[in-house]
Amino acid sequence: METIIASFTVNVIHSIIDNPPPVPILAGIISTYPNPFNPLVNISYAITEPAETEVSIYNQVGQRVWYRNLGSTAIGIYNLEWNATGNTSGRYILRFKSGNLMQTKIITLSK
Repeated sequence: METIIASFTVNVIHSIIDNPPPVPILAGIISTYPNPFNPLVNISYAITEPAETEVSIYNQVGQRVWYRNLGSTAIGIYNLEWNATGNTSGRYILRFKSGNLMQTKIITLSK
């Protein structure tokens, strides 16, 4: 669908009414990419029921180096980005918590 407003062209890419977003079947971490990464990693995750959600990243000695409290999160698929600039190369533990679900995944920072 294309609408011309003044001298601007607006293209409608996605319409919620005509094409609702997909509802995920499983909650949790979908992917971390790239992995290994330097210094940015994208974290994709799914929420299947509204819940308090948080994401933490820990270094190899168990210190939390990054934290996001995402609050009450609606059903859907989401993306976060962690910028690991200032952290040393190595493995990190990504911890995802939403409601009663807790998942962990190893991610690797390679400089």
